[in-house]
Amino acid sequence: MSEMTYAEAARLGLREEMLRDPKVWALGEDLGFEGGMAGQYKDLQAEFGPDRIVDTPISE
Repeated sequence: MSEMTYAEAARLGLREEMLRDPKVWALGEDLGFEGGMAGQYKDLQAEFGPDRIVDTPISE
C-alpha cells in the first residue's frame, strides 16, 4: 500500500466507487467548481459530470 494524504485517499476512494457504480454521486460546497474546500476532489466533475459531482450553495 502506498502512502498518501487523507485528501488523496478521499479522492481516490470516491473516484474508484464512482467508476464501479454509476449510481454513486457526491454533493458539497464548491465540490465541482473548486474540487471541494481543500481541492481534494479536483477534476472529478470534469470526469463524471455535474449530475454526479454536484455543487451546493452556502446556506448559513
